[in-house]
Amino acid sequence: MRYRGRAAPAASPLPPGYVLRTALPGDREAWIGLLNANAELGRWNEARLGRETAGAIDGAVLFVVHGDDLVATAGVYDREIRGRAVWEIGWVARHPAHREIGLGMHSTAAALAAARALPKRPVVLLTDDRRVSAISGYLAMGFEPDIKGHRSYARRWAAVRARIASRGPAR
Repeated sequence: MRYRGRAAPAASPLPPGYVLRTALPGDREAWIGLLNANAELGRWNEARLGRETAGAIDGAVLFVVHGDDLVATAGVYDREIRGRAVWEIGWVARHPAHREIGLGMHSTAAALAAARALPKRPVVLLTDDRRVSAISGYLAMGFEPDIKGHRSYARRWAAVRARIASRGPAR
């Protein structure tokens, strides 16, 4: 998906008891735990975290915390896609015990604001077809499908939009 908006959308206020902060040096184990608890992004360990988060922008890997627990995350990563430098909003996840209160969209909006503060580049977000609830939120934020990468994309995006329409508006 590509962000086409001119400015990052404002993040909705966090519920009481939740705080947004940047990553700290001691967060790696808890970050892995959050990504595994999310259960939508595969299995995570230290080696995978190192590979997948290479290119993370200092100060732009963000966590929503509740007490001492990391409960949602999104970050900005320096990537190249189809030969073009982009800012990727990546590894968006929230803990299932903290769902339906907008934490994933809050962390995504904060990461998008961080990306928009960097030197101008396209901003992209990669996702999977099965993440319909998240995709609905991304569309509401101003991300648009990128159907140029593969000939199957137009058909797949039509199917995703049909599933979203059958579910009702994004929360």
